[in-house]
Amino acid sequence: MEKTANTPKSIQTRNHLCDVLEKMLMKESFQKISVNDICEEALISRSGFYKHFEDKYQLLKFCIEKEALNSRKHITEETPLRDAILIVLNYFKERKELMYHLFLDYPEKEIIDIISSIFLNKIEEKFAEQSEADSKVAAVFFAGGISLIILRWLEGRLNMSAEELADKCAVLLEK
Repeated sequence: MEKTANTPKSIQTRNHLCDVLEKMLMKESFQKISVNDICEEALISRSGFYKHFEDKYQLLKFCIEKEALNSRKHITEETPLRDAILIVLNYFKERKELMYHLFLDYPEKEIIDIISSIFLNKIEEKFAEQSEADSKVAAVFFAGGISLIILRWLEGRLNMSAEELADKCAVLLEK
């Protein structure tokens, strides 16, 4: 994804650009933010920006994946699936305005893929006694479903608490 090596300076610069974009997204739609705006706010040249990212869309993808990774840090192999779902819901809820602006302009399929990756292995473990093909299909199906439910919840289409939603998802997976 990144165009530069993973030196401490490159990592710091990419994270800084992401932080700047996230700050800007609290006030503005992604579509209205230009690379020039990001560079000006980050106090970095355009050529400096392009050393790290091809365009603002690649930066946005980096930021979303970073957010997903941050929520995943709190999820271990021992974390029950219901709790993993709740961790992600609470993480997104704490950043609801940012997530709303991120998801508003970003292709839904890619967001679902990123969120699904958080749950895929955990769900696959639940179906481990089935054939490998069946467990993979079930894992993709349920991880995608949970991801879409999380998006709809963030959009305000599901009027329930994070705990209620995590419980409902866990119950569906037990059936």
